[in-house]
Amino acid sequence: MKTHTEQEVRNFSQISNSSLYSLETVKGFINHTVLPEKRQHLLMLLSLFSTRAGTFALTGHFDEFKNLSLADKEKIFINWKNSYLPQLRLIYKLFHSLSCHPVYATHSEALGPAMHYSNLIDAKYDNVPERLHMLKPEEITDNMSFDVVVVGSGAGGGKKNK
Repeated sequence: MKTHTEQEVRNFSQISNSSLYSLETVKGFINHTVLPEKRQHLLMLLSLFSTRAGTFALTGHFDEFKNLSLADKEKIFINWKNSYLPQLRLIYKLFHSLSCHPVYATHSEALGPAMHYSNLIDAKYDNVPERLHMLKPEEITDNMSFDVVVVGSGAGGGKKNK
């Protein structure tokens, strides 16, 4: 396994959420992918953190979430992640997904090399069998038999005929 050089670690440590404009990335992701009624639920959840009662109900702390120390916030997130209450685990997953995935996807050019991850989009593979075409309705006859029938077209099931 390749290790990082001191200079690579120094370069990576210079990357911050602010330098990547992560807040704008996350807001754009939410506005483009989260349905309006679900955005209302998210706003309601976030508004709970701006009150002492809401913060206490979700964290056990008497102060508003914004006033808690970074160490306390980190403990809260870890507690949510490991909670026996599915609702708290769901809050953890929500914040984790909204904060990590869109930022990494948008800034993979900066973050990928720092983690020694090379993007394989342009990779060429050898010995890949040719994909079978999907049958058109006019190609189906009464006497056909099949070993397998694929219903649906998930990640590998179908291809659009041109």
